[in-house]
Amino acid sequence: MRKVDWTRPELILALDLYYKTDHILLSDQRVHDLSQHLINLNIYPIDIRPDNFRNPSGVYNKLLNYASLDPNHPINSRDNGGRLTEAIFMEFENDTARLFKCASLIYDSPVFDYDDVEKNIDATIASAIEGGRQQVTHSRIERNAKLSLNKKKDTLKRTNALACEVCGFDFENYYGTIGKHFAECHHIVPLGELSQERETTLNDLAIVCANCHRMLHRRKDMTIAMLIEIINSP
Repeated sequence: MRKVDWTRPELILALDLYYKTDHILLSDQRVHDLSQHLINLNIYPIDIRPDNFRNPSGVYNKLLNYASLDPNHPINSRDNGGRLTEAIFMEFENDTARLFKCASLIYDSPVFDYDDVEKNIDATIASAIEGGRQQVTHSRIERNAKLSLNKKKDTLKRTNALACEVCGFDFENYYGTIGKHFAECHHIVPLGELSQERETTLNDLAIVCANCHRMLHRRKDMTIAMLIEIINSP
């Protein structure tokens, strides 16, 4: 039987359902509804589809793949569904608002064209409401991935580099092209310490390397200034 790989838009719809499903059950009507919607999409021609193409069992298994990637889900499975499934999960894990918008646009497209869906997603975020908690399969702190991306773009525009604000490490200088434009963003006021959602601006983020980022989260009272003092002390 020919295997037909899951595509990005199909995986987005499955992840959308995963975050809106309290308990993953094959009998859930939403699983069957998504199965029918995927069958109706014109991504794959009818003549190359196997008989079980995107049937409820296949959709259910994809939800289990996402559960295996979710560190907060009790499922214990080695099957993460493959690289694209994992990549989609990582892309939207901290940006469910964008995920839900993508899924809504896919559902609303009368003639499917994912390029049009991508064009309709706002890529000019300079501030966003973060820190709120929404009930999905578990409680998670909302983050906006595009805000971090735009922090990096702003820093590159101003300094022509993404050097760690603590130790000065620059991934591109050390690793060459593979490290180009790579860095992490640190919330100066950790979102986990917020009692309610708040607006985060680019000034509330700091460019850091992975090591310093980990050290900043080793203690709740650790600040960038304190960590700079630690690494500069004799």
